[in-house]
Amino acid sequence: MSTPLRVLIVEDSEDDALLVMREFRRAGYDVSLERVDTAEAMATALANETWDVAIADYTMPHFSGTAALELLKQTGLDIPFIFVSGTIGEDRAVAAMRAGAQDYIIKGNVRRLVPAVERELREAEGRRERKRLEEEVRHKQRLEDILRFKSEFIANMSHELRTPLNSIIGFSELLEDQLAGPLTDKQRGYIHNVWTSGKHLLDLINDILDLSKVEAGKIELHMETFSLREALGAALTMVRPQAAKKRISLQSEIVAETTVTADPLRLKQIVYNVLSNAIKFTPEGGQVTVAARTVQGAFVEIAVTDTGIGIRTEDLSKLFREFSQVGGEHTRGQQGTGLGLALSKRLVELHGGQMWVQSEGENRGSTFTFTLPISVPTSSGKS
Repeated sequence: MSTPLRVLIVEDSEDDALLVMREFRRAGYDVSLERVDTAEAMATALANETWDVAIADYTMPHFSGTAALELLKQTGLDIPFIFVSGTIGEDRAVAAMRAGAQDYIIKGNVRRLVPAVERELREAEGRRERKRLEEEVRHKQRLEDILRFKSEFIANMSHELRTPLNSIIGFSELLEDQLAGPLTDKQRGYIHNVWTSGKHLLDLINDILDLSKVEAGKIELHMETFSLREALGAALTMVRPQAAKKRISLQSEIVAETTVTADPLRLKQIVYNVLSNAIKFTPEGGQVTVAARTVQGAFVEIAVTDTGIGIRTEDLSKLFREFSQVGGEHTRGQQGTGLGLALSKRLVELHGGQMWVQSEGENRGSTFTFTLPISVPTSSGKS
């Protein structure tokens, strides 16, 4: 199969253009050639078509090869440019090469043309590849700079928000405990709503800050060896009041006592986020179960299963995106930003594990599963 080759030839002689085409066809190329002999025609051809190589006669009545080379340079296109002309003297040939031409071939030795073009095509491809790689490096650096600036902004903003918010929460507690004087039941209810909203906002700010740290690779894992059963029990204790309000039954199925090496606070955060999510989307009177088992003696697998509203197949991919919730009538009215699950997945991956979700569809419940290595090197430190 012939190799396609698009050639722009700047030549006033049609016979010489046919000679060039014959050389390429003899070498097995499927040549698409356009001949131009004026600056206007060349500019139009460069603007409207894509060319593999440009070949030019050095001297023509109305348009010179050096003018054609200058016109090509002005476009910024990376197209090999080769002179094919009669004898013009060594000084002019050297000047043409210095001006940017890749080669100069005498018409009497036109058999040199194809090897020269093939060489220049390889070099042009190499230049484009280097340029592409350099652009990728620059693009990556820009993204890293943006991420760093974003993380610094979020860290500073989170600090500025948490300082007054902690005061709001603290004074709300003082008022609710009536340390500043007696309150009516209605007033205590209002104060409790202020305290609850403040705590919710503080949790959200903390999740945003944690997520920004993970993205910037600045979150620290403080590794310890501890009982998985006790860690899961502590997480269940934290969500029991939330489940009790909806009369949701919390169950645990831990096959055997397992000791893991992980960050206990981060593990508790992961399990708490997943359990809270399950409770939130499980109707009153439902059930949420957390189960743990070892896999191949190297990993522990923790699964949280609920009898909740389930997840549509098309929504599964949205669950671990920041600030994204599944859509539909069945989720309307539910609070959340999607940060909890996104953060949990990142924290699991920092430990060397994986997280995924399974659901058979709407109103058929869901299972969120994640794995952790039973033993994680304690030197992980800053990730």
